[in-house]
Amino acid sequence: MLSEEGVGKMLLSERRVGPVKALQKVFDQMAEDCPELKLEWCEELPESVEDGVIYYVPEHREKDDFPEWVKIVAASSVVICSQELCHQVSAVYRYQ
Repeated sequence: MLSEEGVGKMLLSERRVGPVKALQKVFDQMAEDCPELKLEWCEELPESVEDGVIYYVPEHREKDDFPEWVKIVAASSVVICSQELCHQVSAVYRYQ
């Protein structure tokens, strides 16, 4: 998911785990397993972005400026989002 070929790759959650909770679990696991990575949880989209950061954006579809914000995120950074799929299963995926 974090490699260059990772765009569009996803992880599925257990049933009945909402998309925000699934995203939080992935964020927490990455923070624990890879403390050297620069991770940022974004309830609000940051006005300035840094190179090499992995941005976790909960409820990105509810953020009107998300499409414009993604355009300013450096190619060396990663944007991870989540959404609910069918049958009460959520997916965490690499948006960029």
